[in-house]
Amino acid sequence: MDAEAVIKRLVQSTQEGRIEWKRHLASNAFTEGTDEIVETFYTTRHNGHRLRAYEARYRHYYDEDRYSWASENRLETIDESDSMLWRFPASRWTGELLQAAVYQTANVDTMFKDLMGDEKE
Repeated sequence: MDAEAVIKRLVQSTQEGRIEWKRHLASNAFTEGTDEIVETFYTTRHNGHRLRAYEARYRHYYDEDRYSWASENRLETIDESDSMLWRFPASRWTGELLQAAVYQTANVDTMFKDLMGDEKE
């Protein structure tokens, strides 16, 4: 099984509620020593493995003074100290997984049900 297949399975398991993610605010230590910006990250434990998903934003330089902002969605395995053990290769599915984790932790389904319940009153 390749990494992309694993990420696709994680997306499906998250959408079906078999994997639960937790949202964390990233401290400055998260990106210490880099030019990256990470605001939040999401963690879970699945089948004995700890995973972390997040979006890293960074400057993409064209020359010394010209740059644009770029971003990369990342999925990593982490140890008990939250240190990265291994980063999954870039995949479009990583963005899907991150969006599924955001959706889940924001309780969007519950919010939609609550909002629709207002119409019945």
